[in-house]
Amino acid sequence: MNIAILGAGILGSCSALELARRGYAVDLYDVCSAPMSRASYFNEGKIHTGIIYARDESLATARRMIEGAIHFQAALSRWVDTDGALFCSHPFLYGVDRESLVGSDALEAYYRECRSLFEAAQRRAGVSYLGRGEGLEFRRLRRDEWAGLVNPEFFEGMFETNEYSVDPVLVAEHLTRALERCPDVTPHYGRRVVSVEDGASGGLEVVVADAGGNCSARAYDQVVNCLWQGRLRIDQDRGIPLPVSWMHRYKFSNRIHVEVSDAVPSLTIVLGPFGDIVNYGERGLYLSWYPTGVAGISSDVSPPDWDGSISDAQRLEVFWKGFEAWRERCPVLGEVAFDESRLELGGGVIYALGSTDVDDYDSKLHDRYEVGLQTYGDYHSVDTGKYTLAPLLAIRVADRVSGH
Repeated sequence: MNIAILGAGILGSCSALELARRGYAVDLYDVCSAPMSRASYFNEGKIHTGIIYARDESLATARRMIEGAIHFQAALSRWVDTDGALFCSHPFLYGVDRESLVGSDALEAYYRECRSLFEAAQRRAGVSYLGRGEGLEFRRLRRDEWAGLVNPEFFEGMFETNEYSVDPVLVAEHLTRALERCPDVTPHYGRRVVSVEDGASGGLEVVVADAGGNCSARAYDQVVNCLWQGRLRIDQDRGIPLPVSWMHRYKFSNRIHVEVSDAVPSLTIVLGPFGDIVNYGERGLYLSWYPTGVAGISSDVSPPDWDGSISDAQRLEVFWKGFEAWRERCPVLGEVAFDESRLELGGGVIYALGSTDVDDYDSKLHDRYEVGLQTYGDYHSVDTGKYTLAPLLAIRVADRVSGH
């Protein structure tokens, strides 16, 4: 079969490589000039163990994230050499904000349930989280243990965990090289997917436009829609029912490319509109601050072109506002020495179900279990959900395409 993959983010790239591994010819389309250059590049790379989703008391999101997390490195190693190349971050601390939607006592009880789910999932699967051979561990710190790490004015508690981030920049580099070496994946970068049409003699036709607006079409046996902000539009044109509600959010992503000391923690503030610091050691520091780091929210089928409308000066202004907010909460951040030449300022769209933001106690953004693969004949549409889930979903895409 001849397969088209729409979108060369982490899911599309992994799906293309897995299908090629099984002997299929794959055409990989993306509007950007290189794969994995938007949301799959500009994110914190956290491999979620479910503990951030404490508002989903059903534990459905935790189960989904745990499944993706324990398979992440094992799946990725099918296409790239992951031996020591992916794990870069310090383990995460979870700081409980004084205005958190869930307090420390309830979080501790929820984390215990996640730990049990995690241990059972690893036993069933026979693989371990990032190949580390560890269960999910956490510890509620005493105030005297965390008061020197952060400004106590903002926090009511702190948890130490063994949840990690991989470096998405490094993952993107590895997958890009794998695609370049794969003879059965033909890249079509710089091509915007216009539509997917029924073929005159069966199959499907993918219509794309180049940078000049010139359109062309190719026929395929099957098409997999792995687009991120563009997925709903193509689905809608195919007559596929859309979700009841959804949101596209543009989130700024800030990277400081300097070696960072162990004194700076990887820290996520919970639970609400806060942010993350990720310490990658010699590979630098990731930083996001939600209150100033969200450029826009849209419930349109096709979101605005936020990337193209934000200037470098605006990105720099957002970075410094976020950095100051973080330095107020985590004073040791002020010891990181850098100048603006060491900054890499970008961002990406986040797609999720729901109609209200994370400051709403009942927002659907607090769960991510209604994600994955849907099939309509020879057309497949995939909601990645979270970065954590992408490698495992890619294997399931290949299973579905090949009829397993």
